[in-house]
Amino acid sequence: MAQVNDSLLKLVREVLDLPSDHPLEDSVGPGDVPGWDSLGTLRLVDAAEERFGVEFELEEIAEFKSIAHFRRMIEKHLGT
Repeated sequence: MAQVNDSLLKLVREVLDLPSDHPLEDSVGPGDVPGWDSLGTLRLVDAAEERFGVEFELEEIAEFKSIAHFRRMIEKHLGT
């Protein structure tokens, strides 16, 4: 699970063009970070589907709340 978390945080920083020292707590979500709006969420979802080899349902994307929630969605699809 730590590997998913580290990879997810790296992905968020890459997609949203954040510096490596930008704090990303589990509670951080759309609207908390510059560029993380609805379009940013779709970009993150697309990048995560590619990186982790998963596919999210529209309902899951609509319920996206935080980094912790995103990580749980990825882990659910990976079966971990």
